[in-house]
Amino acid sequence: MTARRPPLGQRLAGRAGAVPAVACGLVLAAPVLTWWAVGDLGGDGGPDGGTRFVEPLVRSSVAQHAMGAGALVVLLLALLLRGAVVRWRGYDPCWWSVVGPLVVAGLVSGAAWRVLTDVTLGIDLAVVGVVFLVGPLVGLLVLWSAGRAAWIVRRHAARRGAA
Repeated sequence: MTARRPPLGQRLAGRAGAVPAVACGLVLAAPVLTWWAVGDLGGDGGPDGGTRFVEPLVRSSVAQHAMGAGALVVLLLALLLRGAVVRWRGYDPCWWSVVGPLVVAGLVSGAAWRVLTDVTLGIDLAVVGVVFLVGPLVGLLVLWSAGRAAWIVRRHAARRGAA
């Protein structure tokens, strides 16, 4: 008689690096997927050709679609694995309060990066908005996550010291 393997979520919950890997997948895939989903906003830039505020990392549309599809696969896989890990309680739910703001920061920065790589005829108000509004927002979200992570680590260390 063969022994049944435990479900995937239960096996992942027992692994030390499973939850951080899922969180990294969510955080890293969010900006790339958003950048790809927003798509090219500027077209050819008009009769003067236009300029870009920042050059995109990948100029080929085939490579952009490959990166976007890859990010979509990573994000879906991370969401499925997150659901499996959550079901088997192999995580501390406080850590998702660190990952959530980082995912939001990734979504916002992906859209902002698409605006910055847009072809324009000059300095655009959207670029100014990205620099002065989105930059501080993403910075605050990252600082919030760092502070929350420090608080969680400190709380866990205090619990271990009291035990």
